[in-house]
Amino acid sequence: MGMKGLPELGELTRGLQAAFDRFSVARVFCDVGTRQLGLHQVAVNYLGADERPVLVIDNAPGVTDDARVHYLAETWMQNPFHRALLERHMPIGDELFTAADVMALSRSVGYSGDFVYTLALPIVDPAGMLGAIYCGHLTPYSDDLRRTLTAAASFVAVRLAQLKVTAACEPTEIPKLTARQLEVAERVARGHTNAELASELGISENTVKKHLKDIFERVGVANRTELAVSIAKHSHSDGFPPGVSRHEGLVVTKSAR
Repeated sequence: MGMKGLPELGELTRGLQAAFDRFSVARVFCDVGTRQLGLHQVAVNYLGADERPVLVIDNAPGVTDDARVHYLAETWMQNPFHRALLERHMPIGDELFTAADVMALSRSVGYSGDFVYTLALPIVDPAGMLGAIYCGHLTPYSDDLRRTLTAAASFVAVRLAQLKVTAACEPTEIPKLTARQLEVAERVARGHTNAELASELGISENTVKKHLKDIFERVGVANRTELAVSIAKHSHSDGFPPGVSRHEGLVVTKSAR
């Protein structure tokens, strides 16, 4: 399954090919969307099997941490795009909801940032909707930008399918690993080097290498890339705690349930 597409999305497709879990996929879209395509903000929502958001990764200014937590707990039900996306499986913007109405609702649940026009893009897998990407733009969307973002969201869906990430797959533990091995494995999957691991964990690089050898044998993988894919497939937790945390310039909000 390839991801060839519009020339302006070359950077996105290259980044997605290197992505290995839900967070890194969202990070690539947020980066390319704001830096290259001119979006003001992006929020990538991943859904659980019950079609409610369980993980949100965003770079949106003007949103408090309390508002983020409350969104996953309850205010997602007020999101005017959510049900429409589930029913239509297609991009939705001001043809259904006016920007003024959406902003009024956003303000009522704690958003204090700039006035933006919202385009909601579904992330669809064979079982249904895996998530949604909410794009905020300071001016109305041109037809060209809307087409480009729609294509970009389809590339995201392709990469998640390649990584075997699905909404219907409930989190499970990575098999056969001790607590220390799991700690090492999750950091390796996030791209940390042996030297970084040794420094962060207070152990020698030789000890790191021994841990990695044991981890590869127990999980049944041959290298770091295969380990990253295994972690994405089995845990889907991406190593983030419930609540709000920050990583690589993005805000990650994870449901406590």
